[in-house]
Amino acid sequence: MEQRHDFDASLADSHRERDEAIDAARSQLDGDNLAAFNQLLGICTVANFAWWNEDHNYYIDLRASIPVRRGALAAAEAAGADKYDDTTFLFYPELMEVCRGDVAWKDRQSIATARHEYYDHYQDLRGSIPKVVGTLPEKVEDPVLIEIFGMHRHYFDGLKADLHTTQLNGFPASAGVYKGRARVMVSATELFDLEEGEILVTEATSPNWTPAFALIGACVCDGGGSLTHAATVSREYGIPCVVGTSVATLRIKTGDVIEVDGTRGTITILERAAT
Repeated sequence: MEQRHDFDASLADSHRERDEAIDAARSQLDGDNLAAFNQLLGICTVANFAWWNEDHNYYIDLRASIPVRRGALAAAEAAGADKYDDTTFLFYPELMEVCRGDVAWKDRQSIATARHEYYDHYQDLRGSIPKVVGTLPEKVEDPVLIEIFGMHRHYFDGLKADLHTTQLNGFPASAGVYKGRARVMVSATELFDLEEGEILVTEATSPNWTPAFALIGACVCDGGGSLTHAATVSREYGIPCVVGTSVATLRIKTGDVIEVDGTRGTITILERAAT
């Protein structure tokens, strides 16, 4: 039988390799340079970005979350939870207490319900929440922020543009021009509503969105650059794609007739949907 990959062992090996590299770098520095190195290393250690998150390299996206979710859903069914996914709103230690029988589900139901309602409340507001808060930077130099998260000049220009503009600009991720009706979505759970030939307008996509690309005529994303999921999959399917628009999901509504120019990186709202 083929031996399964040991994620924990691989992560431990990565930790050792990292520590050796840090020690080697420190051995070549002293004084102010060493102090600056230690300060920047500390910042990187606590930064809330995926590329600094060591777990991300071994538990990529859904590989970890899908098995955990399946287990939680099975626990919800066995425990008789009010909603099928209530257990997914427990923290791992809380869920394990229920699974072991240390705590009865009835003593956790109220906690799960309160968190579920909190999540649903802010999920309903998601379409109106600002994409960025605080002071907008004049320019971003980090190539990861640009190529993965789409923080190029188009992103910030979009945040400053007129709320009623009919022209949006972004990064031209996949060439071609397509005109059709927009379908604005912020969650993969909405993909069942998607109709063939529509233009998917979303914040960003991940692997569980991939089946949608066989149906849509074009894709528009708030975030992302040339290396993001929507960009690469659009190129594979040969459909136009513009990413890094920052505000597409705020400016475009489901039913709007829009034109996506994946060669120039523009989106034009041609006709507003009836309200």
